[in-house]
Amino acid sequence: MFSTGINQLTSDNPNLTWINLGPAASPAPGTLSAFNGGYQYTIALVNTLTDTVSNGGPLSTATGNFIGAAGILITGGLPTTAQIDPQSDFVAIFRTTDGETQPFLIPGTTNSIYTVPLSQYLQNGYLDTTPDTGLNNLIEAPILGQNTPPGLGAINLAYYLSRIFFSTGNTLYYTSGPDTPVGNGLEGVIGTNTQVFPSQIIRMVPTSAGLFIFTISDIYVMVGTATSGNPLQAYPYLSGIGLTSYNALDVNGADIGFFSTDGRFIDLNPSSGPSDIGQPIGNLLGVAANWNPANVYVTWYSSGEDSAWYLANGSTGWYRVTPTPSPEQGITWSPFATIVGGVKAVQSIQVSPGVKKLLLGPVTSGPILNRSLTTWLDGSSTYTWFAVQGSLVLTNPGQLAEIAFITIESVATGTPPSISVILDEAVPYFSGPFETLSNPVNDPPTTPVSTSIYSKRWYLSESGQPAVARHMQIRYDLPAENFMEEVLTSSVFGAVLAEV
Repeated sequence: MFSTGINQLTSDNPNLTWINLGPAASPAPGTLSAFNGGYQYTIALVNTLTDTVSNGGPLSTATGNFIGAAGILITGGLPTTAQIDPQSDFVAIFRTTDGETQPFLIPGTTNSIYTVPLSQYLQNGYLDTTPDTGLNNLIEAPILGQNTPPGLGAINLAYYLSRIFFSTGNTLYYTSGPDTPVGNGLEGVIGTNTQVFPSQIIRMVPTSAGLFIFTISDIYVMVGTATSGNPLQAYPYLSGIGLTSYNALDVNGADIGFFSTDGRFIDLNPSSGPSDIGQPIGNLLGVAANWNPANVYVTWYSSGEDSAWYLANGSTGWYRVTPTPSPEQGITWSPFATIVGGVKAVQSIQVSPGVKKLLLGPVTSGPILNRSLTTWLDGSSTYTWFAVQGSLVLTNPGQLAEIAFITIESVATGTPPSISVILDEAVPYFSGPFETLSNPVNDPPTTPVSTSIYSKRWYLSESGQPAVARHMQIRYDLPAENFMEEVLTSSVFGAVLAEV
């Protein structure tokens, strides 16, 4: 039984004593009361357009106990008006329950989940009348730095595992992602989301096998799911193969094509590893050929039949490489394309939904051009072209080839190609002239001339020299014309002789 007299005591278990203070009125409905130390608050700025939420400020001092308050007026807690990001339009106010330390969101009364419009808060503050049961306990305040903006100089952005990865120097960072208690998770970085590498990070590429991290000297792969049981961690993938320029890499499906720091063009498939597909023209790449890895652009362009890697030197033109069409296998490198006026940036860009163009940026200034298979001009200029075929190995050691004629078939537009040859010599090691063959006849000479195909035969006897060799090279030349000119086939006719 409780004592009924004013200020009388009633014992309740060994360590609890009640005191009768007399009649007291109960709190009025709709008011707030705190009996365990009261409430603490923190405030964050919000951009509702992007769901960007700042970190919460320091927790306020506890209100202490009180009974029957009509509400608690909240003011301040923000930077000066001049320091507030003009993109902010709402304020998120977080409050603890009575006597606790974890603040939860005070829900808003507008269409936004956030507490109050910024303009309204700056003018009038906010009167908190929310009971503990009215707090949104699914949204906690970001008081551990989860929404800290990236520092200045953040580059090499990549989206992976619902996070943004980026770097400054040789340090990798990643945003809070699903770990953020509030906001979009893509714009804030907690201090523990970082890893340092031995050399500068140049680019990051998300794949199904992990996040590939290209540094200037090595390649790493980051694996894990960013959970407490499977944290993110980067491991060496390829040592001694690096990337110097962000622009010197592109992705085609699962394949990553890049021009390495040591002057090689490498196709990296996460499943099968790297392939040095630039090896067939390795002597034409790298420093020895004035290819600076810092200036190179690499892009994959696909538009109908025109699908290939483009490897540009950042000044004069590009090499084009494409998988060899079936039934053959391997890769096919096209001769170097020298662009009239030069070219710096080369990139495949989606210019409208589903439509890509290979865009060419000028070396200094001028128009941006695009590759097209329906015109044969460089900008507004016609251009000459040539190609060297071979060396064509005609016989085995111990044998000689007696060459009678060469037949070339090409599309019957514009001027037929002219050809010249060298026997038992090979460019680029041979610096002398090719011998021009000037008097072609139709091939075969005894049949009607085709209207769609130029079929021309050049006899080597016109040179006046014995046409006997083991190998040869053929050069094709065409004048500057605005026509689609295409060599289809070439054939060498002759006989094999035993060496005397």
